[in-house]
Amino acid sequence: MSSCQRHILVSEDELEKCVQNLRKIFVCGAEPMSPLTSVLGDIVQPLFSVLCLCYNGCANLRTYVHELLVTYFKNSNKSEALESLVGLVCDHSNNTTKQLCDNIIFEAGDLGGVQIIYQSNKQ
Repeated sequence: MSSCQRHILVSEDELEKCVQNLRKIFVCGAEPMSPLTSVLGDIVQPLFSVLCLCYNGCANLRTYVHELLVTYFKNSNKSEALESLVGLVCDHSNNTTKQLCDNIIFEAGDLGGVQIIYQSNKQ
C-alpha cells in the first residue's frame, strides 16, 4: 500500500510576489534585447505551467506571467525561442527548456491563485 505525502513549497501569495518581482526586473526594468532576458529561458516551463493554471482565475498573476513570457519570446534569439516552444508544446526537455522534478506540482490554490506542492510517494 502506498501513501502520498504532500506539503506546500510555495504558497499562492509567495508565488505571486515572486512573479511580480520577476516582472519588475525583466519587463519594467530591463532594456529590450538585454542579455538579462535570456535568463528567463531557464524558467519558461514553470512560467507556462503557472499561466495554464491562471486561465480560470487570478487575472493579475496571469497578466504578469504573460508579460514575462512575451518578453522572453520577443527578445530571445529565434532558435532558442523555437526550441523553448517545441519543448512546451511537445512536453519534453531540451537544452533550453528545463523540466521540473516529477514530485513538484503546480496546482490551483484555495484562494484562486497558484501554489507549488512537493508530493512524495512513499511505499
